[in-house]
Amino acid sequence: MAEQLAGKQCPTQLGRALEELGIQQIPAYSPQAKGRIERAWRTCQDRLVSELRLAQARDLDSANQVLACFCVDYNQRFAVPAREAQPDFRALPVRFDLARCLSFRYQRVVGPDHVITFGAHSIALPALSRKRGYAGHTVDLSHRLDGQLLVSYQKTLLLSLPWPLPVQELSPPRPVPRIAAQKTTKPMPRIYHLGGRPALAAVT
Repeated sequence: MAEQLAGKQCPTQLGRALEELGIQQIPAYSPQAKGRIERAWRTCQDRLVSELRLAQARDLDSANQVLACFCVDYNQRFAVPAREAQPDFRALPVRFDLARCLSFRYQRVVGPDHVITFGAHSIALPALSRKRGYAGHTVDLSHRLDGQLLVSYQKTLLLSLPWPLPVQELSPPRPVPRIAAQKTTKPMPRIYHLGGRPALAAVT
């Protein structure tokens, strides 16, 4: 529903990082991408297979030797020099958080007890300043490449934890309340004779 309202599909983790870095992506369904894939598969399935057959490669070692020679010869014959030899690297903007950009990002909804779930673990969040509550709101999680897990709410850092956490630092799992099963069977009616003795009667 959120993707339909936004009018576009949510990007993957890699697609989101490339978008923040300003790197233009070539869709896999574009003619350029299809042409590259077809040329690569034609090389691997036709030319390389024929070279392996001509060299009579029958094991992994001989196949790797053929592959090494094949790559050198292929690059010399078909490589095309770049039109512009100067590198096209761009400097990052000022105060750009590259570690956050290259991290795995998730969103979680805070529970009534200020606890969020990440995987199979429950993480208790601290209170905001002036004891303001934020239950029911969405927080951002940033799992960075160095193992740190950062939890922020509206650009305010709440937690910075090493992940995975030690067992003693994990909040204990909340017990699931059990509801006693209610009996739905109706008692069978009884008919009493004049003598006071009960007698069972089938319901018709």
